[in-house]
Amino acid sequence: MTTSFEWTPYALVARRPLNAASKRCTFKGALVRSGGGYGCVHPWPELGDRSLEEELGALATGEDTRLTAATRRCVALDGQVRSDGRHLLEGLRVPKSHATLTEISRHAISKISELGYERVKLKARPECLKEIAALLDVSPLPTRLDFNEAMTPELLLDWHASMSDKAKSAIEFIEDPVPYEPDLWETLQSATGWAFAVDAMQESASRGFHFRVLKPAIENTSGFTTEDGRFIVTSYMDHPLGQLFAAYEAGRLAKRFPNQIATCGLATHHLFNQLDPALDLGEGPEFKPPKGTGLGLDAYLEELPWRPLST
Repeated sequence: MTTSFEWTPYALVARRPLNAASKRCTFKGALVRSGGGYGCVHPWPELGDRSLEEELGALATGEDTRLTAATRRCVALDGQVRSDGRHLLEGLRVPKSHATLTEISRHAISKISELGYERVKLKARPECLKEIAALLDVSPLPTRLDFNEAMTPELLLDWHASMSDKAKSAIEFIEDPVPYEPDLWETLQSATGWAFAVDAMQESASRGFHFRVLKPAIENTSGFTTEDGRFIVTSYMDHPLGQLFAAYEAGRLAKRFPNQIATCGLATHHLFNQLDPALDLGEGPEFKPPKGTGLGLDAYLEELPWRPLST
């Protein structure tokens, strides 16, 4: 029997493009509910998802995509905990987050330092390598770079050779510098001395990296084991409800694997223009979940204009 859902659309407007894989700034998604639980459908077609209409269609017909399967888990878990009158993050310590930046700016670095962030993740583009190197020369924070596979091995090695020692040492790791090939990644890590993190192909990746990037919005993290190494949990740069589910998964994994989890990337709501005040998750590296039951946001969610999701 196919589960029936209700849905309501939303649109997030980013202050600037969010990564090297996309130049758009408007991101359409949907909140969904069923059986008293809530979830988020926030597709990134640039990263392998279907369109919003197709993902909602799959949800309505019971088809599992990586996005709808994760949404169903979230809705079921949220609904169960709401029915018990509890908060899903109750008793969990959510790991700290890095600051996610999409701009190469000393002012932005200074601001996040004042907010207490201890490291920064920069959404990097190959056309901005000189500017990134200059920022690394003066940044007081360890920096994580995410290229979304937009570099080439030659470009990465040339960039490394052109940088100062200070700029090189400021890089904590590089996420998806080039398409994943284990031998190539091992060679590039050896040549540069930089650690790599794998995201795009992490489920099938076995070596050639130091960190896995886990996204609860599109993957089931329950199968993670001690043999999978160090990891980072991040949001899908989606609606704050999706961020709350990622924060729950991060807290759950941190409780099971306290020595394997690194600073996460859960706080991404600040990348978008002003959201509804009810969606304020606070500033700084400490995640501040809203009060309520399940994932919270009780009054906000109840007041949205819900409609049946038809097949």
